[in-house]
Parts: sequence; C-alpha cells; structure tokens
Amino acid sequence: MIGWLISKVYYAIFSGEEKNLKNSHLIVKIAFAVLSLFTVLRGTTFSVTTILIIFLIWIFREKWYTVASALILSLIPAAWFSVTGGIFYYFLYEEPVLNVFSSIFFKTIGISLSLVFLAYMLTPYEFSFFIWKLGLRLEAILPPFIWRVIPLTLVMVKDAYDVQKIKGEKAWKSVGISIATGIETREYIYEYNYYTLSTGIKRPFVLKHNWRETLYLSASILFLALLNIFMK
Repeated sequence: MIGWLISKVYYAIFSGEEKNLKNSHLIVKIAFAVLSLFTVLRGTTFSVTTILIIFLIWIFREKWYTVASALILSLIPAAWFSVTGGIFYYFLYEEPVLNVFSSIFFKTIGISLSLVFLAYMLTPYEFSFFIWKLGLRLEAILPPFIWRVIPLTLVMVKDAYDVQKIKGEKAWKSVGISIATGIETREYIYEYNYYTLSTGIKRPFVLKHNWRETLYLSASILFLALLNIFMK
C-alpha cells in the first residue's frame, strides 16, 4: 500500500518530460489553477464540470498514467472528508447525508485535482528564474536541486519498502534504510554540485515557453470564465 501510494505521488507530480503543458506560461498556469479553485467552490455542478475540464486537458496533452495517479490521489482525501463531513452534518444539522456527501466529495476532488495539476505543470526552473530576479542568486539553485532529490528519494523509499516486503519484514523497517539512502544521495548530489550550490548561478535559467500550449490552456481559462458568468 505504501509503495503503491508513493508511486502515485511520483507519477502525478514528478513524472513527464519538460514539454506540452509544462511549457505553457507560468502566469497562465497559476491563473488556471486559481480560476479552477474558484469554480469548484461555487457548488457541486461547478465542481463536476471543473473536474471534467481538467481531466480532458490533462488526458489529451499528457500521459494517461499521470492523470490516473492524480485522480487516485484526489480520491483519497475526497473519500475521507465526504464520509466524516457527511456524518458530522447529519448529526449536527440533520441534513440529508447524500446531498452533503456528494457536495464535499466533488468539491474535495476538484480542489485536490486543481492543486495536483498545478504542481505537475510547474517546473523548478520557473521558481529558480523568479528567485534569481529577486536577487537571491545562491537560493535560485535550490528549486532544481530539490526537484531532483525528492523524486529520487521517493523511488528509493519505494524500493526499500518493496525489498522489506519480499523479505517478509515489517514495513517500518524500510524507514531507516530509506533515510540513510536519502542522506547518502543528497550528499552525493551536493558534492557533485558543490561549486554551483556555494556560489549561486550567475545567469538565470532561460524559460522556453510554448505559445501553442499557452493558448491551449488560455482557451480553457476562457471556457471556465464563461462558465462562471453564464452558469447559475
């Protein structure tokens, strides 16, 4: 279960090449996420529509397993909050459980999917670029550094868990192995990039935006905006 969940986090956020939607403009990415969250909070019908829009955008532009992983990650908090929230509202306000359950369920999926979608589209070089523009040249190298360490650590944790599972050992025994391996990997990467991490980057990363992808996402923003204007 733990290894399976780790793989879903990896595929939903860190997998994929630096192309397609990841090459759209940062402002458009953030605008889409903000408008998606706003639309989701308006009601169940809006939530379902937003979920479908995100799903269609993602499935047509990226690999199917990233979409599947994101949906699975979104379903976990949605199931928890809808069940606990539905029971709470029923005993407190005596409202129909099904109405409250569906409202919380689809809103939570919509919020989770919007945030995971944004996390998937963002690249460490965009963070680095804006940090560098703030005059923090030493800190500007951290986003790419962290973005490389986290996926490697996730893979190592999953491998350690799988090894302990094959050996018939308890899952918690893989924690120590994962931490030790993660520290070793971090030290190796730090040593390899010591000069850059010590002096900072002298020039910012060049952001290469694909305007076709930006227009594609912009059209989705326009559709969401019209939905909010005309749909009651």
